[in-house]
Amino acid sequence: MKKHCRKRLADQKHNHGGSQQKAHVAEHTEEKEAAFCAFMACTQADQSNSFAWFVDSGTSRHFTNRKDWFTEFTPSPSKDSVIFGGDEEYNIVGKGNVQISFGGKMLMFLNVHYVPVMELNLLSGSHIMRHSPHLDVNFSNHKCYIVDKNAKKIVALGVEDHALFRLVDIGQGKEHALAAKSASDICTLCHQRYGHLNFNYLSQLAREKLVDGLLDFQQEIRGVCGACQAGKQHRAPFDEGKSWRVQRVLQLVHADVCGPMNTTSITGARYFLLFVDDFSRKMWEYFLKLKSDVFEEFQNFKASAESESGCQITSLGSDNGGEFCSKEFNNFCAKHGMKRQYTTPYTPQQNGVVEW
Repeated sequence: MKKHCRKRLADQKHNHGGSQQKAHVAEHTEEKEAAFCAFMACTQADQSNSFAWFVDSGTSRHFTNRKDWFTEFTPSPSKDSVIFGGDEEYNIVGKGNVQISFGGKMLMFLNVHYVPVMELNLLSGSHIMRHSPHLDVNFSNHKCYIVDKNAKKIVALGVEDHALFRLVDIGQGKEHALAAKSASDICTLCHQRYGHLNFNYLSQLAREKLVDGLLDFQQEIRGVCGACQAGKQHRAPFDEGKSWRVQRVLQLVHADVCGPMNTTSITGARYFLLFVDDFSRKMWEYFLKLKSDVFEEFQNFKASAESESGCQITSLGSDNGGEFCSKEFNNFCAKHGMKRQYTTPYTPQQNGVVEW
């Protein structure tokens, strides 16, 4: 393929060599050039941009128009230049180190190029990570975060502004709340990526350095996870040993219907009816084609079980399903003196003997 041709790559490298250094700020795509040129046009009327810093993922170097910000400055020995979108070329007068205060901490950016005619002060995201090992640059949710990996905290926040990210000081006024919200977003994202792990355990992972690059967030920016509230809530268990216990067989019989099954049996049944004696835990199972057959099978079960045991069914426990609450079912139980025990709706554990 053309992009893999060794001769073509060697020719490009040879053509770009020499004493003249050209740092390409924007990617050579029509979309990037159009966005950058539009932003340059709108900044000419906004003088405040000459005092602000912008993070750009496309530029390869740092650039500034303020010579007074340099702590160390070296004039450029040759006529180095920089090309902006639109093929407009500007001379690089010199370069050096610039110290910027963010979040109450002084950050040093190395090899910043001084171009007096520039309207903007640009920070290269790739250059920061390449020459400042303790800093990391993340782009997420239309924001840019500069993170101090040693202190494990966000030191600068960039807000999207015309395809670039204007840096704000997170230690002042409204920007502090905005950065706290951003940190909370990252904390929530880590919480979700770790399978909704408890925030205390996340802090322990960061504190003991068990995970590289994991930030330790403060308690005040930890949010409440709605998914955890819905998914991790549980019901208190029933008290053991306080329920009423039967004294003989068939004094209490539990009943439940299961189905419909995806696969039909050989005889065409899709349901099964289960009876469990509370005293002996003996089970009887009947296969049904329709739920409406429950009443008929219960009559057969009653006659068979009472004949074998010599005891009468005293109470029948079930859920509130229509197959157990029909008029004919209730009349039959009342006629034979059987008490009915129904579970509370949506509480199958009350009928746990037959459910499990």
